Formats: sequence, structure tokens, C-alpha cells
Amino acid sequence: MKNDKTYHFECIKCGKCCSDKNTIVNLTYTDILRMEYEKKYTLSDFLNFVGFYMFEEDPTEQQLKQMVVPPIQTENGGAFLGLRKQEDGRCIFLNKHNKCKIYKARPSICRTFPFNFHSIADKSGKKKIDIHMRYTEKSLEYCPGISDNSPEIIAEPWLKDGQQAVKEILSEHVLIKKWNTAVKEGKITASAENYLRIILNMTDKQKEPSKKPVSETAKKSYQSRLKKKLQQQISEKKK
Repeated sequence: MKNDKTYHFECIKCGKCCSDKNTIVNLTYTDILRMEYEKKYTLSDFLNFVGFYMFEEDPTEQQLKQMVVPPIQTENGGAFLGLRKQEDGRCIFLNKHNKCKIYKARPSICRTFPFNFHSIADKSGKKKIDIHMRYTEKSLEYCPGISDNSPEIIAEPWLKDGQQAVKEILSEHVLIKKWNTAVKEGKITASAENYLRIILNMTDKQKEPSKKPVSETAKKSYQSRLKKKLQQQISEKKK
């Protein structure tokens, strides 16, 4: 992990990053599982606050790049998974005091704001991936917390969060590719509800609520268990 420059930032809880009508808070399956674990949300809950966003016309390469992950094939065509918004454009989880209702379980894109992270393969041939950070374009537009008067950040914890976010996005690419291929081949029903159901059904429900955070081991097992569940759904479809 590398930090090539210094950054100055301090969140002043203005809520601007959560109020942009034109910004979609993308969700990965890890985000969904985190929310399910921390908040005990059900499929019905997710259907109320998760949106499947679609472009009116086929998205350009630049738009696809901005969306970070590819579209998911649903009953209405390709769509991007994200949090719904209130009528005024504010995030559905932002209250009137500019506080997040699901702060502990917030999506990775929120955890890493105002930065985005990108990976660069190590040219030494050791298969290492360097994580680099920079301000997002949106944050430079409206975030007052980015200022020379703000304290200089300690880069290491941000880079660790960024590294985790990059891993989650890469895993999301793999899942969406498998899902879209299964839909194209007629092996699974293209449905927004079905997509969420598969993700939520992949973990065993705990008998009692737990206040413990998701362990690193559990996080790493998410992808393998989800792949297994997706394969089960495909197999059942064939019968």
C-alpha cells in the first residue's frame, strides 16, 4: 500500500456527501451481508431501501467506469444496485440531524469517502497489488471537510479500508459475471428480488443476536459461500 502525497480532511457532518441527487451509493454483496448482520434486516427490509438503478439509454464507457461495478441483469434489464433516496435526494438512511442511521453497517463507498482507491499490479512479478488513494471528483466539488485548514490524515487506516474496498469490488465483479452468465444461459431467473434472496440465504441465521463485529474469517468466507448458494440455485432451476 502506498500514499504518494499528503491529504487534509476532517468530516464536519454537513451531510452533503449523503444528499447529492446525482450520486448513487453503490452496494456490493458484502455491504448487504454487513447490513444484514449488524441490523438484522430481512429480504422485505432490503426491498424497501435497496434500489436497482437503470440508465434511460445504454450507459457509455465513462458512465460504466463511474459506476465501479457492471450492471446486474434483472427482469427489466441491466441495473445497478444502490441505496434508495428520499424525495429530496438525501440518502434514505440520513436523518434530519445529518446522522447516518446505519453508520456501523454503512457501505464501503461511504466508509472510504472522500477518497477512492485503485490497485496497481506490482511490476516485480511477485503478484503484489499496490493500493493508491486520491480524492473523488465529487468530494472536490462539495466536501467542505477537504481543506488546507483541515488536519492531515493518517494514511495507513484509510489505505487498509481502501484495500478491503478494492477486494470487495473485485469479488463483486466475479459474482455479477457469474449471475449474468447464468441468466443469459437460462439457468436462473433474472429478478432483483431473486438476486437479493440468494445473497441473504447464503449465511446461516444466528439463533441469538450478537453484538460482535463480523470477523475477518467470516468476511473471507462470504464469497465462497455465495458461489455455492448461486450454484445451488442454478442446479434447482435445471430440475
